[in-house]
Amino acid sequence: MLQELNLRPSRRLGQNYLHDQNLARIIVDFARVGPEDAVVEIGPGLGALTEILREKTNSLRVVEKDTRAAEWLRARFPDIQVAASDALEVDFNVLLAPGSGPWICIGNLPYSTASRMMVMFCELPNRPIRMVFTVQREVADRLVAKPGSADYGLLTLLTQPFYSIHSLRQLPTSVFYPEPDVLSTVVGFERVECALAPAQLAKYRGLVKNAFQKRRKTLRAIFAKELPANLRPDARPEDVPVEAWLEAAK
Repeated sequence: MLQELNLRPSRRLGQNYLHDQNLARIIVDFARVGPEDAVVEIGPGLGALTEILREKTNSLRVVEKDTRAAEWLRARFPDIQVAASDALEVDFNVLLAPGSGPWICIGNLPYSTASRMMVMFCELPNRPIRMVFTVQREVADRLVAKPGSADYGLLTLLTQPFYSIHSLRQLPTSVFYPEPDVLSTVVGFERVECALAPAQLAKYRGLVKNAFQKRRKTLRAIFAKELPANLRPDARPEDVPVEAWLEAAK
């Protein structure tokens, strides 16, 4: 198909096309899409997920950075809105129809920008109620990490307050073309309500970003006299649970 379309996966864009339709259907099933759900797909590539999603919902939009692939998707799926854009630069309030309400996001995220994209979605005022993303396995491990582990870090703390996150399925490299050099995991996100007000959220993000720039130091050394009262001075950032960081921002 790629030869027929004169398309070649771009290393610069981190393109690895999913070509296993059985797995594509399993990934879509994880998202539990209904006919009335507004759905945004990120990085559809050649439309492996898109083809299945359009059977599930009457409201599907896709965001594809590769203009060649976007043009082909428009021709293949004329009933679907295709935005030829970088997802990091999309205004999702504009992309989604006014009054569309809760929405679901799904996609095979570029490995180079996956972490930034997921943090961006967590920061949206109208963030998705559910997300299903295929990401590098190391990134998945950081998303679901527990305090005290090597994977527990800034990505964990910028996502877990907003979503219940679970690893859903490991994917072999053989289901992609070209085969990536890294292993992949499908990760599911279910939205949870964060108890912090907007001003407290800003404080929270500042606290954890400051702390994890110096993650090997104790909290006493990082914060000195500004150490929040509920945090142990001798603890290191990676030892503090998400709930304690949230409490420190109140």
